[in-house]
Amino acid sequence: MTSTSKNYAELEDLLNRLGAPIGPSECHGFICAQLCTSAEPDSRSWRECLGAEGEEAEATLRRISDASGEDLASTEFTFEPMLPSEEATLAVRADALAAWCRGFLFGLGNGGLTEAGLSGDCRELVEDIERISRARVELEQGEEFALLELVEFVRVGAMTVFQELKPMRTPSQGQPSLH
Repeated sequence: MTSTSKNYAELEDLLNRLGAPIGPSECHGFICAQLCTSAEPDSRSWRECLGAEGEEAEATLRRISDASGEDLASTEFTFEPMLPSEEATLAVRADALAAWCRGFLFGLGNGGLTEAGLSGDCRELVEDIERISRARVELEQGEEFALLELVEFVRVGAMTVFQELKPMRTPSQGQPSLH
């Protein structure tokens, strides 16, 4: 089991126990958008938007947020949207990708980002992510490559938004600051 699928299962279990109104992919999209728009993810937003309260919930979300932040900032391009494992059907994985995109868009808006805050290229990426979030993708079993292309597009798009909003810093510059 990869760390992404382990985190997916752990987050799914936590959200189910909390009776949260969203699933793990949408939650992860929200967390990633928070990382793009905030110097530090806001646990108050986790409580209000995700229905996640309590020490266990905050610790799990903090750990996933920290790992996702490292992956988004990595020069190794290790970031991956949190989606069900490849054992899940294509339909389940496609629905989860759309949910991840919805969470990401909600998180960007919740973080106060407007279209004016993005370059033209980045704005187009966000618009494409919005289209994916609304799509009901009907894939046949043999069309896994099409889903993989969409996942890769979203993966690179999220890293691009992160890099635009959180410019890379050299180690001597320290942590990003909010202006």
